[in-house]
Amino acid sequence: MVKVPGDPHGAPSLTTQRSMIIREQQFQVLTADAAGRFDASLVDHVREKFPFPAAYVPREDLARLVDDSTAKAHGYGFQAAGPLRFFVDCAVLLGAGFDEDPLFFWIRDILDDQSDNDEMTKASRLHMHVDNYLGTVYGARGELALPGLQKIATASSADLAGAGASFETLIAWLRAMHPEKCDYAGKAALETLAATAQTDAVQAGFPPGKGAALLAGLRFAFGAGVLSDPLFPWLAATWGDRTVAPEDRFDRLVQRSQAYMRRVLQVVTAAQDASPSRGL
Repeated sequence: MVKVPGDPHGAPSLTTQRSMIIREQQFQVLTADAAGRFDASLVDHVREKFPFPAAYVPREDLARLVDDSTAKAHGYGFQAAGPLRFFVDCAVLLGAGFDEDPLFFWIRDILDDQSDNDEMTKASRLHMHVDNYLGTVYGARGELALPGLQKIATASSADLAGAGASFETLIAWLRAMHPEKCDYAGKAALETLAATAQTDAVQAGFPPGKGAALLAGLRFAFGAGVLSDPLFPWLAATWGDRTVAPEDRFDRLVQRSQAYMRRVLQVVTAAQDASPSRGL
């Protein structure tokens, strides 16, 4: 400790202590200000890199996605701009709750790995595995995901009832939607997702079979945290509106989900037609 004149014990004077406190407060304000600017730039980054769905989501919801994602990223040891930005990208691509999604157990293995304290190495590993996943599961231009979206978007009430009739038919429903995604995830992850969908359907008061099929399909297509994902504010609002009778709420959820999926299909198909040689 540097001695302060007039203090034989080397303790800072009252004036010096106050100065230190003021400097610390200024530093915290500047740090918070810089963090705020960075988060705002990430919102702009999401809107530019992912025009759909970002263009259809209010900015405050995108800001919440960024805030939630960067907070999670800090918890996994990411502090640098590049890793934080990529973590937000993953939240858009894989769902806001991708780090807790049973289908992405391999991501959790990377994020929770305590043997490597270097964040850039961890981020590079995450990037490599996510890039391989996207290519293997979705294809060069997202073409492998389209049949599954089409299947949900056009499913009738009878289709949903049949898909959710039993645990086995629910798993088969998911596999028929997107076999590549099922193969990558593995049996245990699919069973966890299906069981959660069945439980939530019952607790929500939805028709058990149809409700389980719809909720499993939404989680499968858009991530395990889709019911609270900031990218789907309309879904969260519909799901959480307990002033509406369960049957009516379920019908609204089906209508809005299928309308959204039809829109996704239109956007992806148009992008493929416009740029047949470029990946999404």
